[in-house]
Amino acid sequence: MTVGHGQNALLTTALFTGGALKLKRRPLIAGLILGALCFKPQLAMLVPLTLVVTGRWRALAGFFAGAMFLVGVSWLVFGAETWRAFLVENALARETLNQGLVDPAKMQSAFAALRVLGAPLAAAYGVQALVSLAAIAALILMLRRTRDPLLQMAVTACAGLLATPFVLDYDLTLLALPLALVFSRGSREKFLPYEKSALLTAYVLPAVARPLALYAHLPLSPLALGLFLLTLMRRVNAEAVASPSAT
Repeated sequence: MTVGHGQNALLTTALFTGGALKLKRRPLIAGLILGALCFKPQLAMLVPLTLVVTGRWRALAGFFAGAMFLVGVSWLVFGAETWRAFLVENALARETLNQGLVDPAKMQSAFAALRVLGAPLAAAYGVQALVSLAAIAALILMLRRTRDPLLQMAVTACAGLLATPFVLDYDLTLLALPLALVFSRGSREKFLPYEKSALLTAYVLPAVARPLALYAHLPLSPLALGLFLLTLMRRVNAEAVASPSAT
């Protein structure tokens, strides 16, 4: 699916996961890698929050340095006119959501789900705001429960997918990090109740989300992502109980 129409989904996933893997031992390099996600800001918007809450200041400095470096390079290569055009076209991005210029059935957010079900624009934005706030609150709570950078970034990835109103099926590739992490730890230690079912649901979600929304008017992604976020929260809590020194 990603090769067929996924644009840069494999790149965003590689950057997100690469930054997560370097976060413990090479925080500055991790931040530089994560900062490169600035080209897809809706998928990186919770990363600075995670770095602030966990006190990873070197990584946070690297994040902004990496982002500003790419901004500077683009300015030098393409000139100021490109950036002026980018700012002007921001209005089109909003209209893409408001007017359905991208079919809501192709998107995987709570906002899009409400639009698929025929809800008015204000209601869709309202529900999305509540979902975003809930995802951010869950993220902050879990960041305070674990010092494990991989777990922290896994929760960040899932919460970020829930928090943005503009996310497409190929963006769900970002679930690779939390899927791999939970599967590897469950295999090595033990799976929590219903954890295998949650893993399977999240794994097949990218393949079925768009067809179900398009042809059956069943936008299931927000629900599936919410359940997977709860699964990650249970994993964080279970590991915190098993190893109190890690909290």
